[in-house]
Amino acid sequence: MTVATPAHTYDEVAADYDRLIRPKYEPIAALVVDRLAELVDAVELAASDVVELSAGTGALTHQLALRVSSYLATDISEPMMAIGQQCPAPACRRVRWQRADVEQSGLPSGSADVVVSSLGQCQDTDRALADTLRVLRPGGRLVATTWGDSYAELALLQDARARLGVQPRPVTDPKEVRSRLRRVGYREVTVSDVWMPVVHRSVPDYLAYRGAFGQLPGGGPTPAEVERALSEAARPYVDRAGRLVLDWHLLVLAARG
Repeated sequence: MTVATPAHTYDEVAADYDRLIRPKYEPIAALVVDRLAELVDAVELAASDVVELSAGTGALTHQLALRVSSYLATDISEPMMAIGQQCPAPACRRVRWQRADVEQSGLPSGSADVVVSSLGQCQDTDRALADTLRVLRPGGRLVATTWGDSYAELALLQDARARLGVQPRPVTDPKEVRSRLRRVGYREVTVSDVWMPVVHRSVPDYLAYRGAFGQLPGGGPTPAEVERALSEAARPYVDRAGRLVLDWHLLVLAARG
């Protein structure tokens, strides 16, 4: 994802996103929970004020809320947050939800002990990352996940974009993310690589999954053209059982304010 992604894109696909995309993203959200548990013991975490950025429909929210008593989940899309608020678990009742943009959240300075994000955009620009540091209290923790720079689905998507005559998908540079964290003032910076296998039952299943992201911004190819390009680009990754076998490269970011 990039900071330039408009809110209305998420507004229009919120229900499909929650049904088709969120279940696959939950293991990525779990990477945030696991890394945070390595850095902060359970007692300290339970007493922490936690802020989540780009919470979406709650893939990370509903996992981490079990461990803390003060949790503010934010996102730019109100329809996405509305779905996230439907969680029936008792822990979810403690979560407060608020609309906020990652580059200018408007949250009070020094109001959080922990800032988290899973596949959000807070690490994509100096301005957004500096805002996370502003929100943190001195010594607070930032833990986030973002896409890496080399994985099978990325290659598939770049191939499909080339077939459509669309600009290549922006790729995260792990070195730049590390440098940006330090540049805005973070300490104890770590960027860890994680690769995950990703299997879709069939190419049509994958097309439904991709369709839940909505259309490419700015118009351009029709949905039918996008499906055709994705189907063609997917062929090298189909196994004998007809499954689409891919992988993901994730970066797990951690730093102290």
